[in-house]
Amino acid sequence: MAYIGLRKPIVYAMDTENAGKYKAGVPFGKAVSFSMSPNIAEASLYGDDILAESEKAVTSATLSLGTTDVPDTCKPLMFGHKESADGGSGKEYVYNVDDNADYVGFAVIGVKKIDGKRKFEAQAFPRTQWKDPSVTINTRGESTEFTTPSTEGTALPVDNGDYKYEETFDTEAAALEWLGKKFPQHGV
Repeated sequence: MAYIGLRKPIVYAMDTENAGKYKAGVPFGKAVSFSMSPNIAEASLYGDDILAESEKAVTSATLSLGTTDVPDTCKPLMFGHKESADGGSGKEYVYNVDDNADYVGFAVIGVKKIDGKRKFEAQAFPRTQWKDPSVTINTRGESTEFTTPSTEGTALPVDNGDYKYEETFDTEAAALEWLGKKFPQHGV
């Protein structure tokens, strides 16, 4: 198995009035890169001069996401920034040190090759929290260079301890359908 692509970063606002439900998914730009690293709590107990017991447990996971853009709809949703009328033709977003990033559901689809066949691996994180994206902007020199934003988040466990769901499908449509079931909406 080898990953050969990445698609569809989607953010799902938690429905605060209906526990376990989410609002409709919002695309978080187009995927450039994604990584997940589990955070492990470790403990060792020595007795009689040897390692008698060892424990390793996942406590959360660190997520890293690069996208083509940070959509305006995600600024208040993921990072708690406020939208205000700027008096002009666009929307102004105010970034304040007291802004609080809300918990959101998050999903992404990895494309992989298994025995010569293309498969779509949906990864769903039911409860995540994200940091403001880092952005680098360069002047154009003798050639144009694309730079894209990246952000880091934390996947936290829900009440039963689950922090990630994953399943592989033959089609992208089937993966998206499965994500709809993982992030159920009120009344749907």
